[in-house]
Amino acid sequence: MSDWIEIGTKPIPITVSKPFDRDDYDVPIVEKFISGLQEYFKISREEVVKRGSTNDAIIFDNLFTPDVIERNNPTEIEQIYANTPYFAFRNPIYYANREFQAFEPFWKPITEKHGSVLDHGGGAGVFIEVLLRKGVADITYTDIPSPVFEFVKWFFGDKIKYENDPNNIQGFYDYITSNSVLEHLPDPIKTIRMFGEHLKLGGKIIASMATDIHGQHLKKAIDKYNEVMSLIGEINRKSQIYYDIQISGSAWTTKNPHYQELLKESIAWVKNNLPKEHIYILDLGCGDAWSIEEFKRQGLEVTGGDIDTNKLEDAKKRGVKVEYQDMHNVTNIWNVVFCSHSLEHSLNWKKALDSIIESLIIYGSLFLIVPIEPTDPKTYNPSHTQWFSDENIIRKYLKSKKDIKIRSEQIRQRDSKEYWLIVDKIK
Repeated sequence: MSDWIEIGTKPIPITVSKPFDRDDYDVPIVEKFISGLQEYFKISREEVVKRGSTNDAIIFDNLFTPDVIERNNPTEIEQIYANTPYFAFRNPIYYANREFQAFEPFWKPITEKHGSVLDHGGGAGVFIEVLLRKGVADITYTDIPSPVFEFVKWFFGDKIKYENDPNNIQGFYDYITSNSVLEHLPDPIKTIRMFGEHLKLGGKIIASMATDIHGQHLKKAIDKYNEVMSLIGEINRKSQIYYDIQISGSAWTTKNPHYQELLKESIAWVKNNLPKEHIYILDLGCGDAWSIEEFKRQGLEVTGGDIDTNKLEDAKKRGVKVEYQDMHNVTNIWNVVFCSHSLEHSLNWKKALDSIIESLIIYGSLFLIVPIEPTDPKTYNPSHTQWFSDENIIRKYLKSKKDIKIRSEQIRQRDSKEYWLIVDKIK
């Protein structure tokens, strides 16, 4: 064996590397991974480099026979990936020498505006190592359960978080990255739609997709390249446009005594009609969370939820309990959800109501206040993305659902006509 093996764009010297140190960011990435692979798999450095060499790709490609490709069976294809540690070697050896160039379109927007990241199909984790070296802290990895997944968990430990099922991801992220993965998937469109369901509003999908066809790259996936890229662009645009509109219309209750008085009245209504169990209460669409402080003054411990992370950060500095919540995908389980003047700001009010009701425990309650507006509100408030011209629009939808009942409803006239209702989940 020669002293140098050409991998990627630079040669890798065959030397005795330093002992593996997961906290050492001064060691070149390729050296760190080689040391880690040596230690984890109990093999020599030469064996690590050999398994990760370019020629070894041919061996792996042979697993994707014409029959496998023609069947395009997701389970069968996943089993091929899951039953080999191939990517533990191939991914770092091939990519690590050119990490900052190859991954720049991925890491640059993330480092310009930090946020939570899900690296989908992260392989051996080279991109995660790049993000850590760039100072990104909130990182989640997911891939098919396999020897590679187990290596990544060992390699990074508790520096990052893990999602165990790449086909059914959980949580919400500012960035979802997918680097050279989509061409391997039988249905990349389905995967991108899943990303859209777990992207924070204002977030971004950052993806690359190869267009060359060989053993591992499925032709049926690559044929959808234009559709995939178009869908990613559409999701990213809608996410940013909606977020910008909502943030521009988001009120600072802490700076507006009139809004405070309106909220006091609403909160007193909630307090006087609480179900017997009300340990976990969510104020959904809380903005700057002045309402949470008012709830506390009235003797109730409440969590505030909103998409406006700037206002949530301000609330945290004031010592208020808040968390990111998207009304279309409410997380955690609640005894009570208070949602005042928020539903009209949704992207899809039916989806939002379904998500809220799903988050309630049985016999939990939704306290909902919605403005009833006789003319299209977008003409005077673009952040009102849903128009409720009549309370029957909401009433009819709720009455079609079998798992809830309307406990009470009324029309009140304050700044505008408002529909107040209490909805109980009965099963």
